[in-house]
Amino acid sequence: MVALKDIAKAAGVSVGTASRILNQGRAHLYSPETRRRVIEVSRKFGYRPNRAAQAMRLQKTRMVGFLSVGMDAEGYLQNYQVYPFTVGLNRHLATAGYHMSLVECSDLVDPDDPEQPWTVREKYFDGLIVHYGLSDREARFAQNMGVPVIWWDSGVFASHGCIYRDEVEVGTQLARRLIELGHERIGYMVGQKGWQNYQAGRPQHFSYAQRFEAYKKEMKERGLKQVPIVGYDPDDVARQLKENNLTAVIQGGSDIAVLQAAALKLGWKIPRDLSIAAADREARILPRGIAVGGMLYDRCQVGEQAARMMLKLLNDGVSKIPSVRYVGEFVQGDTIVPPRKK
Repeated sequence: MVALKDIAKAAGVSVGTASRILNQGRAHLYSPETRRRVIEVSRKFGYRPNRAAQAMRLQKTRMVGFLSVGMDAEGYLQNYQVYPFTVGLNRHLATAGYHMSLVECSDLVDPDDPEQPWTVREKYFDGLIVHYGLSDREARFAQNMGVPVIWWDSGVFASHGCIYRDEVEVGTQLARRLIELGHERIGYMVGQKGWQNYQAGRPQHFSYAQRFEAYKKEMKERGLKQVPIVGYDPDDVARQLKENNLTAVIQGGSDIAVLQAAALKLGWKIPRDLSIAAADREARILPRGIAVGGMLYDRCQVGEQAARMMLKLLNDGVSKIPSVRYVGEFVQGDTIVPPRKK
């Protein structure tokens, strides 16, 4: 195999310079001419960095772990919307010579338990990005790994080391935009299980309570009735739509199949008779067919931001990084229009 020293000699630079350009993601420190010369020589010689050798020498794996829970107790996939985030995270890490590895944490247990997943039992990662879904026990374990940690949409809202969406502002903006368009009878889809957990004081995710309570507050301040729509049965949803004579509905995601079926039963058309606004529409996924209006969330961009924060912790000698808050952009799409005059 061609060694790094051979590349450095052929390019007329030091081994350290060649390493920083080819292996450490620090090529920006050098002139375009130096970068070009080193890269051209490395391609000519077919140089491929030896990650194992680097890890031995530097005592770093240049791996960042992404911890999340992707499967529920019944074996169904959840949190599948993290994919755009991991794309953005990995893309930006790669520019600095780092790689991301997914750690499925459904079975993560206490540090003293020998059944821990090997990826977290060993000191395998230089840093961790932690997503929502971990139990308190698992979160404590992640916090005490002895490596930098960035918390993403995990319900942690510290002034440092967090990146999250301001769901209060999301709920407020959705209600406010619909009201500004002329809607006064606005319902909110709360589901069944989520509603039961919310009423019992244990919402499944912080976004559920924050969005709904922001909607309630905005409606109350305008003197308008708050209407939670409970359940997902189209017949039951149609009954609630008709009883409250709703002209708009806010829901969590962009799957509007239930509301479409309920509207069809009533002979209503979307958006002529019923506007639908999603609190969370993924910005980097092109809609197939109807483009649901609401609040865009660019998880790919957020993943890149998480990577930038992690790289500062790993490479810039800082021990804390300020937290970052996102809201997103409101779009009317194909499902939001002013209410029809009756």
